[in-house]
Amino acid sequence: MMATKILIKDGKLTSSDVGIFLKAGSGIDDRTRPFGWMDQKVWLNLKALSKHRFNNEHNVFFKELPDRIGRNEA
Repeated sequence: MMATKILIKDGKLTSSDVGIFLKAGSGIDDRTRPFGWMDQKVWLNLKALSKHRFNNEHNVFFKELPDRIGRNEA
């Protein structure tokens, strides 16, 4: 917890970054389940991660992750 506060104070993390790790996909209302082998909670966490902008960056680092998993499901 102390390390997290230090990173926030130094500007390397934002409270939104910490929030994505704490609540992840619980704030997303998506009932689709594109993969039978993937648990619904995992899918929601993946969707939340793919939409998050870490440290208020302009680019979404994990934006293509759900699509890449879909293309390489096998």
